[in-house]
Amino acid sequence: MKDIPGTKYILRHGSYYKIVRKVNGKHCYYGFARTLIIALMKRDWLVANGWPISPKNPLRHIIKNPSGTYSIVKYFKTGNLVKVWYGTYKSLEDAQSERDKLVSVDWDIDAWCDLG
Repeated sequence: MKDIPGTKYILRHGSYYKIVRKVNGKHCYYGFARTLIIALMKRDWLVANGWPISPKNPLRHIIKNPSGTYSIVKYFKTGNLVKVWYGTYKSLEDAQSERDKLVSVDWDIDAWCDLG
């Protein structure tokens, strides 16, 4: 947040704060926090530990709904930030499987549908 000193790698997004860092020209997302203080603590931990990246975050692009189901959500930057929903699933395993298919086809909906 450019207007607040000491908040490098933290962006405000609606009512929460995202931790984002550019790596090899691409934005790497490291999570979010509901408050700025928590975001700062998470960011400081990441800096102190060398910005570890899990090779496969099991919950990346998956959110748990209050009903107990799981939805796949991806944000795209096309001038503005666009949120795209890819369905809701009864189990985490089903959501992870579909998310992995989407990643394998680079989020191309037509190619995803062809996978069945």
